[in-house]
Amino acid sequence: MNEITQDHEIADYYLDEIDLNSNKVSIILKVIKIEENELDSDYLTFVRKAILGDSTGCINAIFIETGDKIKNGDVLTLHDVNLVKSTNGARLEVRKPVEIIQDADIPNVSGKFVIDELISEKQQMGFDNDNIFCLNELNELNRRYTVEIQLLTQPELRQKWSPESGRENIVHMIGGDSTGSIFIDLYDSAINKLKQYNYYEIRDAMLIKDKNYGNRLVLRVDNQDQIIETRTMDHIEYETELIEYITTELIKLEDISLENRNNLHLKVKVLSIDTLYSGNKKSSEYLYMNVGDETGQIILKISTEVLVNSYITLNKGDVIEIINCFYEFDIYRIRKQLVADLSNVFIKVIDNDPLHKSEIGSENYSKLTEEEFKSYLEKLKIEKLENLSFERSMNVTVRILEEIRTINTHTKKDEPIKIQNWLVADDSASVYLTLFNNEKILKINQEYTITSLRPKIYMGNIYLNSGYKTNIIERKDFKYDNISDMILTVEVETKKLEELEIDEVGNIEVTISDIQKIKGEKGTFADANVYDSTDLITLRVFDDYSIRKIEENIGNTVEITNCVKQRYKNKLYINLKPGGIIRPI
Repeated sequence: MNEITQDHEIADYYLDEIDLNSNKVSIILKVIKIEENELDSDYLTFVRKAILGDSTGCINAIFIETGDKIKNGDVLTLHDVNLVKSTNGARLEVRKPVEIIQDADIPNVSGKFVIDELISEKQQMGFDNDNIFCLNELNELNRRYTVEIQLLTQPELRQKWSPESGRENIVHMIGGDSTGSIFIDLYDSAINKLKQYNYYEIRDAMLIKDKNYGNRLVLRVDNQDQIIETRTMDHIEYETELIEYITTELIKLEDISLENRNNLHLKVKVLSIDTLYSGNKKSSEYLYMNVGDETGQIILKISTEVLVNSYITLNKGDVIEIINCFYEFDIYRIRKQLVADLSNVFIKVIDNDPLHKSEIGSENYSKLTEEEFKSYLEKLKIEKLENLSFERSMNVTVRILEEIRTINTHTKKDEPIKIQNWLVADDSASVYLTLFNNEKILKINQEYTITSLRPKIYMGNIYLNSGYKTNIIERKDFKYDNISDMILTVEVETKKLEELEIDEVGNIEVTISDIQKIKGEKGTFADANVYDSTDLITLRVFDDYSIRKIEENIGNTVEITNCVKQRYKNKLYINLKPGGIIRPI
């Protein structure tokens, strides 16, 4: 067991070295007592409460949407934590992901709540005047602030629905200072104690986004004791704009980088909107659109939930202002893009903006540079075909050997789908590849890196199947010296020709006698006589790959998977079903 000391380079402080002015510190603490997740009305989300400590003392802590896996006795590295006041003294707010230090311990943890001694009785009741914020300084959701505002509107009694307490009364109003104005909701019915135009200090108010007001910012006040009248007034002193979102600097697309990627504030024009995409795991729906400004263009991935909460519908040609989106590298589509899917994203359509008529830049900021693309390929985990596992997806670099067939059909939901089968290989093995709705033209004898393929067994054949995350990259920089002709297969149960019933699908082992090519209305097909010890029958095939395999194996015994015996004009035939393969033995 490793003993953690203050010399540990990650930690900034011991507990007895931090105070109310210590924000976003890094600290190493041991979990003394942990509680289960609960819904906290102050934070409007699930939180986990705990007591943490080190050799100098202990403190109450609250983990906000993090810390699910921690347990009593764990030693944690906490980053960017804040010390905030609570009714019981003080506590640490933990919002960043938690790191558990394996096989570590902090000996002699103190049971003394040292932080509480730093907080006077007056401080425990609220913030000092030194901690009063201007409204345009409110920059972190779900954090408590003290502000001094003038009441700009007549307080209005409303009702709201709360998941915890059902329908409850609130007092709704707008307050402002010289920097802006904001919605204020008091969860108390003390409407008669508040007067329009008077000034009030509001202590320990929670900054939230409220769907009831179009996802705008709201200061939530729990009871009237947090509101203190500071002076009277009979008119509005400041005419300020409503603060709808957390203010960040407006930047251009050319200023974005992977280093400057979070909390972005942009104004862009919608150039095109792609089809709606539904994610597989969380059923989240997104719109992909091409947006741009005077410096260039980029793909924007936006959650439909963000649009619904903002009460807007986007159309081609709209100019939008978007706050708190972020910039990412999409490893599945191999591109850079903006993403707007977080709860604190704000978006609105701007009318009569100069960008409507401005020239949009041609620079494509979604496209990777040569260095970025090379770095992406180096970081990909490429596996050999001989090491494929049915437990996970895999990335491979293969050479296209042959196109087997292309089938245009429909899904069970009657949606059109194109299925392509290929034979591919690397220097360890060969395997069949299935691509669904692929629009990329693949070249025979060309190497490709193909990502996120899932191995499957179908009628005795092993296939690598593509998915919605699959990407196909032509590798002009790479060529195999040698290719394996060993096709990966599994053993299948075969039937004799005489045992196979009419319209029964199965696998057979037969010898090819001869072949006859026939030109029909829909193209060339072939009839081949095949036999085993029980019968002689005609095998009819329609694709070039199967015709080639028959020609290559006349006189040889082959295994035919996923075939069916059928009667046509009083004659029996063997036909291949989709996915049926002729393979030499």
